[in-house]
Amino acid sequence: MKNKTNINVYNEKESFKNSIIDNFYISYYKDKKENINRIDNHQHTYYEIIFIENGKGIHTIDFKNYEFSGPCLFLLHPKNVHRIYKEAPTSGGVIKFNDNFFVNEDVNSKFLLKYRVFDDIDVQPVINLSLEDGAEILEFIELIRNQANSEKCFSANIVMNLLKSFLLKIYQIKKNSCLIGDISDHRFLRFKQFQEL
Repeated sequence: MKNKTNINVYNEKESFKNSIIDNFYISYYKDKKENINRIDNHQHTYYEIIFIENGKGIHTIDFKNYEFSGPCLFLLHPKNVHRIYKEAPTSGGVIKFNDNFFVNEDVNSKFLLKYRVFDDIDVQPVINLSLEDGAEILEFIELIRNQANSEKCFSANIVMNLLKSFLLKIYQIKKNSCLIGDISDHRFLRFKQFQEL
């Protein structure tokens, strides 16, 4: 769908079509030679994590260019406008979810996941990974994907807890590689309350 500024906005109904679990989508991908680039600026109504295992290019986020070379992660929140240009086919994983996926989580977990993992105030929305961190991220994605594709009982609950652990792992990597402010700082909390309004 298009909004007034001609930026495509993709919602869960369009993007989570083949998902077994409500409010959640995961896939592993390997680009083919043709149609590897999204040339339109677009937004989502959900959070998205893009893991680039192999490949390189330029990801434009909020009209700023970020060069990338795998392994790396992109953390996109619903407010981000983005498009991606790949120099050649890439491979990796994509995880999409919305706030409703964590509807039963405690307040502290929601705050950490919503504001610290996807926060673009302290750090850039791209995280370059060491080979070791990249391998660990891939293991998480494979574990979550296998569980998400299972129709066994409690799969959705297991996926939610695996995703929470995955996001905490991402935050750990961010904290080790970037200077991140204190989450308990009252000025940060006040700013976030203002931003939420």
